[in-house]
Amino acid sequence: MRPPLRALALPLVLGLALAAVDAGQAAPRAAPAPAEDPLDLPALLLSDGHLDRAEAALAALDPADPAVDPGRYHRLRGLLRLQRGDAAGALADLEAALAAGPADAALSLSLARAAVAADQPARAIAALDAAGEPVEALPSTPRVRALALQRMGRPADALAALEAGAARFPAERGLRQQQVELLAGLNLHQEALSRAQSLAAEPGGDLAELRTLAELLRRAGAPGEAAVLLEGALLRAPLDPELRARAAACQLDLGRPGAAARLLEPLALHDPAWADEVAELHRKAGATATALRWSARVPEPTPRLRQRFGLLIEQGDIERAAALAPRLEAAGLLREDSVRYGLAWAWAGLGEAARAEALLGGISDPAVFAQATALRAQLQRCAAEGGCG
Repeated sequence: MRPPLRALALPLVLGLALAAVDAGQAAPRAAPAPAEDPLDLPALLLSDGHLDRAEAALAALDPADPAVDPGRYHRLRGLLRLQRGDAAGALADLEAALAAGPADAALSLSLARAAVAADQPARAIAALDAAGEPVEALPSTPRVRALALQRMGRPADALAALEAGAARFPAERGLRQQQVELLAGLNLHQEALSRAQSLAAEPGGDLAELRTLAELLRRAGAPGEAAVLLEGALLRAPLDPELRARAAACQLDLGRPGAAARLLEPLALHDPAWADEVAELHRKAGATATALRWSARVPEPTPRLRQRFGLLIEQGDIERAAALAPRLEAAGLLREDSVRYGLAWAWAGLGEAARAEALLGGISDPAVFAQATALRAQLQRCAAEGGCG
């Protein structure tokens, strides 16, 4: 989630001095304006997500300038580098900010995040431990601690940290989601599924969280458990495209492309844009005739033609595949080497060696070139032998 918005305001511009109230009496002097902190602007830009401008504003400052607070300067630059993905640079800056003092819980937590990202989990744990209760009072701390412990090869301690965090911050559902992911990663799939189902059934659970939990299970190597969770979700929202797409992805992970295709078929009936995916899944399942029927529903003519041609080639229906040659050329698909090779293969199978040779000569894609070379050698061998039967 994006960080909170602006925390600092730009100083106000002073108005004009008051006019004299009595003749000959000078107006009282206005109090001098407080000196502007040169770090206010980069802080504001960073909090608003303008990373490029914040970086330029920081780069324009001299950290040796007495007006620049070194602790705040390094903190801002460290947070910027952390958002940029420069974990090592962020850690160095946040260490410098910590050394400049005074430290606070937010700085310690940011340093721990950077240390985990920089693959220094022991440094992250040390930073959290040194900060004590102030940092433990932050709801994000258990998640960072658990990640560090997991990176250190201490999954049981990581799980314990999440358990303690969930007990202390019961409203932080992300802590329990992380438990599900960790359990699945430990191959405790049934326990992960049980906790995911319990979390989803509680007040506050919604379809978005169900999708998140299922994706956590799937990514952690438990696609079967993710599929079970999504089946329950589909009872609540049977035509939710994202639920069905995720459920289909789980079935594909399980090596069941036909089941994945059937999950997407209701979507394709309502929205033909899904027909391409359904046809491809049926093709992977070996149901070429069914794939061809769904391919006919693909709304865009060029993808529909490409897919139909590929299915005919896969089916071995070289006569119908070759008959598509004029349409393939008109659609510009013969500029694709995989299509050129497929059509050359069809012509070769029909005994049209000259047509096949003409297509093979224009192939340069390394992924297709070896096949094209082998087919050309076969054609030349057949020619030398007076034809192939």
